Amino acid sequence: MKQIKYYLLLMALIFASCSDDEKPEQILQNLKVSIEDITTISAKVKMSAEVSDNSPLVYEIFLSEKLVEKVSKNEFLLTDLLPSTEYKGEVFVINEQGKKISEKFSFKTKSEKPVNFKISISDIASNSVKLIWEKSKLISEVLYTIKINDKEYIKDIKDNEIKIKNLDAFTEYDVEIIARIGEERTSSKTSFKTLGIKPSNFKIISPNNNETVNPDEVIIKWEKPKLNDNSSINEYLMYLDKENYLTDENEYSLYHLEEGHTYTLKVQAVSTNGLKSETEEISFKTLIFTNPSDFDIEIKSVTKESISIKWNPSVAEGQTVKYIIYLNDDEKDTTKKTEYNFENLDINTEYSIKVVAETNKYKTTEKEIKVSTADYAVHPTIAINKAELITKNSEYFGGQLALYFNTEVDSFEREGIYIGGLFIGNYIRYPKAIMTGILKDDEYDKILKAKKGYFMIKENGENYKVLFEIEEVTY
Repeated sequence: MKQIKYYLLLMALIFASCSDDEKPEQILQNLKVSIEDITTISAKVKMSAEVSDNSPLVYEIFLSEKLVEKVSKNEFLLTDLLPSTEYKGEVFVINEQGKKISEKFSFKTKSEKPVNFKISISDIASNSVKLIWEKSKLISEVLYTIKINDKEYIKDIKDNEIKIKNLDAFTEYDVEIIARIGEERTSSKTSFKTLGIKPSNFKIISPNNNETVNPDEVIIKWEKPKLNDNSSINEYLMYLDKENYLTDENEYSLYHLEEGHTYTLKVQAVSTNGLKSETEEISFKTLIFTNPSDFDIEIKSVTKESISIKWNPSVAEGQTVKYIIYLNDDEKDTTKKTEYNFENLDINTEYSIKVVAETNKYKTTEKEIKVSTADYAVHPTIAINKAELITKNSEYFGGQLALYFNTEVDSFEREGIYIGGLFIGNYIRYPKAIMTGILKDDEYDKILKAKKGYFMIKENGENYKVLFEIEEVTY
């Protein structure tokens, strides 16, 4: 019996000794925790710990005091996090013997960055517009600041549309919308132009409705319409019966309209914003004017250098008459008298004289006559016996004109030679003859063609002609 008890005790000791050798106490230490690869919605937890027998370890990961996961690996990806958020947690490591140690950790997720977006313009009016932009699909709340022409219109709104009010009509605006998440920002820009406002109603100032006017000139005037935006009047369209006229002024002159005609008139103002306004239609009638009465021109006197004329008055009922005087189609004068004197004319020259009777309504009647001035007398005794045009190829005096008088040339005052439209005042004087210098080819040809001419002299204060007819000779 004693031997059996001894045996059992020995066996128990041996068994206990063997159990302690197989499972010694595990020492757990040096737990390290780090957070890596942080994004807006995730973060990686890395863990490591030392155990004396390198036996497997289990990690319990708590986030905000809630168990997230148990893992045997030494890293774990936390997901479904919120951007820009502070997180706190703790990692417990447990060995096979159930012993555990822990290490706390904390981190903050990254902020989301607003993405690019487009702006749409709608409901444009003269003083307002609606802005709509793409709605954010991010988790984080996006705040929007609106700038109009670089001035802040509204700040930190959450909606993705807004109606901009109190704008100026027909004006260009620049828009910038700034999207913000925390300190992260992005922006988008666009521009728009508000609609214009129609010009105000306006009236025709002259002529008055149903007024009778002078058809030769009608000045149309109208008010300038008021503009309630940043536009200006681009042009006026004036409608006269079926005709239309363009102008950029608020008046227009019409000339030579039909007499005795009733015209309809209206004016349309066209703004640079494309909008229009117009006057009410009016009508006016043009007068009928008669031409001044017929008249006759009489010649009062004619001299070598003057012509004097007179005429009977020309009349037009209800109108005043003036006379416009023309000499060879050149306007010389305007007078209310019924006579006129032309002076300093050329001797022995035919003139066309025209008198135009014109009323203050521009009605006219005209008369025209032709009159010649008197000629100089031929000297009764002094004569040219011979006139020689010496040929160009003559051996002597070639290309010259010689005039031979019947008396001494110093016995009278000499002016010069007139022939073929030429006046020759330079010549060589001999006792009873004169001779020109060598003539130019064109002068020679004109003299040869004319044949006849005269030498102008003065005796006792009177001018006389001495006639000649040339003969072409060769020496």
